[in-house]
Amino acid sequence: MDEADGLIHLYSISLQGRPEMTLTCQYEVTKAMFNPFDPNVIIGATQTGYLLEWDVRAKKEPISGIEDRRNRSQPIQKSCLAQNGHTYPIYSLAVVGSQSAHNIVSISNDGKMCLWKPKVLADPKDHYYLEINPNMAGLSRTSTNIGNSILQKSADLSAMAASQSA
Repeated sequence: MDEADGLIHLYSISLQGRPEMTLTCQYEVTKAMFNPFDPNVIIGATQTGYLLEWDVRAKKEPISGIEDRRNRSQPIQKSCLAQNGHTYPIYSLAVVGSQSAHNIVSISNDGKMCLWKPKVLADPKDHYYLEINPNMAGLSRTSTNIGNSILQKSADLSAMAASQSA
């Protein structure tokens, strides 16, 4: 089997010398995070604009040619390059909402922000193009402040979407 371009190693305190599990995909991974509302699910974003989900409970396959035979897992779900999805690398990823109503928010480097329903990555629930406010052009701002305001905007949109579905 060809070597995967995307690897995520999960380490455990009890296995200090090697990863406990390796998650693989055929695309370079730019961002990965545990889903805060489902600790068995890891959400990843790729250089090619895909959003992926792995479940650590899924069936694992041994990696050929590696002596310690670490377990690896393929994604259980992958977004498609849908009309409303990403076509540029995704570098920002968050899960916003609550245990009962949450969304995955992704932002690619072309300024496109997509809201996804967990477990439904076929097509984003909604998408927006982010723009810099011209009134802020002369202000000194850090990427953290910009990221926080984007996540606040996505949290506001997520809350609005949850109230509409209720």
